[in-house]
Amino acid sequence: MYPDSPFAIPVGSFRVPVKPPGVDPDQNLIGIAVSKDWLPYIIGALKQLLLETTWITSSPEELNTVQGQAFNLIYMIGQGELNSPPGELPHVGDCGCEQMCCLRWNNGVLQTLVCGVWTDVPGGPPGGVQNPTQPGSDQGGRPPAGTSQETCYHLDANGVLLLPFQVYPGDTLEITSAEGAGSDTSGIGNWFCPDGTPFVFGSCTGFGGPLGGDPASGVDHMRLIYQIGASYFDAMGGSVVVGGSGPQAVGIQVNDATISDNPGSYKVCVKLTNGETATWSHTFDFTVTSGSFVPESGGSIIGTPGHWTAGIGWESDQFQSPSSNYYEGVYIHRNIASTPIASMSLTYSITSHSSAYSPSSDAIQVSTNAVSYAVVTFGALVDGADQVLGGSQSTPPAATDIILFGASSYDNSPTYSGTATLTAVTITGLGTDPF
Repeated sequence: MYPDSPFAIPVGSFRVPVKPPGVDPDQNLIGIAVSKDWLPYIIGALKQLLLETTWITSSPEELNTVQGQAFNLIYMIGQGELNSPPGELPHVGDCGCEQMCCLRWNNGVLQTLVCGVWTDVPGGPPGGVQNPTQPGSDQGGRPPAGTSQETCYHLDANGVLLLPFQVYPGDTLEITSAEGAGSDTSGIGNWFCPDGTPFVFGSCTGFGGPLGGDPASGVDHMRLIYQIGASYFDAMGGSVVVGGSGPQAVGIQVNDATISDNPGSYKVCVKLTNGETATWSHTFDFTVTSGSFVPESGGSIIGTPGHWTAGIGWESDQFQSPSSNYYEGVYIHRNIASTPIASMSLTYSITSHSSAYSPSSDAIQVSTNAVSYAVVTFGALVDGADQVLGGSQSTPPAATDIILFGASSYDNSPTYSGTATLTAVTITGLGTDPF
């Protein structure tokens, strides 16, 4: 923070979001002269432009465009693509033969203008400076179950991109886009596109082919590949479903036996789909809502088996099912789209129950049209408020009807006793919540 303060905290570069410039970073060029020692800090500061909160955008497409332009700006500065021919960069003051002024990147090598001649700055690393682009834990991650997430990364042809997340069996990996080119250093003409086809004068043309000794046998030489665990897979042939067991790391590289001397680089966008089945949970508080449940009707039912009262829940009524069976109870259901139901839990209250007629008959039951999840018989029924009955299925069957039943008495004559009240139900399942 400037000026210095004992209460200084990090703040963003922009107090409010700003509008995108609307042009690619390689248009309307200007030249600047800076100390090479400041370049890592400039690149770090520019990463503010990758944040979604930096920009005012009206659509995901517009956000993707400006984030891609920011990524390209960082990449080009790190790789030295914003180069101007000698003499075009502006500089201040006279340039004597012993004075260096103006800096530029040329193919990753830092150069200075000395008496009108661009000269390499001594002390640079062999092959030039490369932007440190291995993503950290804040650059993409494993999305929630059943969903996908796409993130773009920089990959050098002489390195391995370690994705910043682990994958699990059933997950799916897909490279949605890949740009750039790399060479196996065997000749000026031997440059390859991400799919392994020859890169000739800015175009991907012709056909690639496998080369003995490459990590992924049968995959074209210099084609992008995944390393998942100890195995290699073609990364440019569509989606790859992860196998094996447990969590595994994923690397992306070119299919070349020796990558350490490869020039070139790529921009790679990877979509990860979490292969776990999404789960959901839905609770209906019947003291607040009926939950769109309705009393069962038709068939052998005579009367209305229950009614809903705000602040209380679903209360019991006298009904017959069939005509020779007399209940004081609640018998309600709700239709849903076909969905696997994993578990059900019912909260209920019973007063003054009677179990004399048929102790083995069902008094409380949570079920679907596919299977019963839990039952309390009249012989096991007790009076009391806020009792809970629940059950689950290890292999949840698909259901189209949720059925709840609760009774305080059952007889073969019109003899009724007590009350039954259903106050809440919690239902869990797989896939999309049908409620």
